[in-house]
Amino acid sequence: MAGSIAAVGNNFHAFRAALLMRRLEIPGYAIGAPTARYYWPTAVIREYIAVLRDHFVLNAVVLAVSCLPVVFYLIDYVFSLTDRG
Repeated sequence: MAGSIAAVGNNFHAFRAALLMRRLEIPGYAIGAPTARYYWPTAVIREYIAVLRDHFVLNAVVLAVSCLPVVFYLIDYVFSLTDRG
């Protein structure tokens, strides 16, 4: 029987490493080592985009659902213009 696995990387990678281990059903945890402050902003943006890419379908559905109020508003606006004139 295998034990837990530790995924070790920079601290901005730890969250995505844990998500990947969960998706692959690997028992373990992620540990992050400190990252230089000057590198942190670009690293976090890159990881954010990678998580969005890894969960593309979920993010597309959430985006589509969150756009529904705007679509309904525009439909209502167009029909109210046609009723006026």
